[in-house]
Amino acid sequence: MKLKNNKLKKRFFIILLLLLLLAGVAGGYYWYKNNQNPKDLIAGEAFPPTKDAHKMTDKEMKAFKQKEVDETQFTLTIFPEATFNQETLEGNIYIKNEPVNAYPINVKVNLDSDKSLVYESGIIQPGYEITKAKLAKKVAVGTYKATAYVDIYDNKTKQKRGTTQAVVTIQVNE
Repeated sequence: MKLKNNKLKKRFFIILLLLLLLAGVAGGYYWYKNNQNPKDLIAGEAFPPTKDAHKMTDKEMKAFKQKEVDETQFTLTIFPEATFNQETLEGNIYIKNEPVNAYPINVKVNLDSDKSLVYESGIIQPGYEITKAKLAKKVAVGTYKATAYVDIYDNKTKQKRGTTQAVVTIQVNE
């Protein structure tokens, strides 16, 4: 019975040592990770206290962030299919200069087959859209692959800032 008691004491002692060793390793790891980065030192004068500054309101922050997005991004909505009547040259085309854009656009649609201009929108200001249009020239009945070239202009300088493209299918019916 005494032998069994000694074995239990040894096991208990070994388990206790292992738990203490594990706690020491965990504590050492925690201390090492927290003391890895040296504290920032500020040279010179002490940081001045806050006096007249106040935090911007959520509304002011939203307006500022929106302005940044408007000036750096451009969103175009153009439906990939346009349908026109061969006789009247009138039809349906959908082009929208999203209200969130900062720049006006001009859209020119050229047939891919011969690069001929079949439609030009004129300036479309942000928040405006085109749903009805008239072709610039007579086109035979059929379906045509075309490319819409979207010129983006600076509203203040009236200079072209860039061009992007969209694929469009032109359907001309009788």
